[in-house]
Amino acid sequence: MTALSTIEQGVQVEIPRIKSSRFIATLSPAADEAAAMVVIQAVRDTWPDASHHAWAWRLDPDHIRQSDDGEVAGTAGRPILDRLIGDELEAVVLVVTRFYGGTKLGKGGLLRAYGAAARAALDAAEVVQQVRSNTLLFRCGLDLVGPLQGVLLSHSAEVMHTEWTHEATITARVPEEGTEALRQALIDRAAGRVHFL
Repeated sequence: MTALSTIEQGVQVEIPRIKSSRFIATLSPAADEAAAMVVIQAVRDTWPDASHHAWAWRLDPDHIRQSDDGEVAGTAGRPILDRLIGDELEAVVLVVTRFYGGTKLGKGGLLRAYGAAARAALDAAEVVQQVRSNTLLFRCGLDLVGPLQGVLLSHSAEVMHTEWTHEATITARVPEEGTEALRQALIDRAAGRVHFL
């Protein structure tokens, strides 16, 4: 199965001051953009008086984003993102908070400072391997829940949530490589009485 490198627990690291400016890096898991934005906002709420909260996320190789948050263009978000790409981490967001110390660092100084803060957070984090997965959402009759949960289990799927009404709506996390096989197995077991959403 294809795995991805990520982290399970967030870390926060402050590097030694650079010309009186403080740099605090916050690295956190982020399954999607909404989760990443929650982390960014939480950091902003923690230090509302900071000068900048530059950040980058890498959810997967095709879903990346960065922000200089008012620093000189390309001097803050880009070096943070470069560290995430270089370490091949996915499903993460990294925010570097700066408290301006009164001395300008220049473009090169900013690149080095933000890169160093990002590197410190990455070095402090424990990297883990996770199986790449997809989310599968389907609806079925209540009489099929038990049999279909057996199919999910046999395909290494994890039920994340079940909503009960006159039918059951099930959200499951499925290993990426087995998604289509599982979909077909659910159809077969339910004799076609399963509806994918």
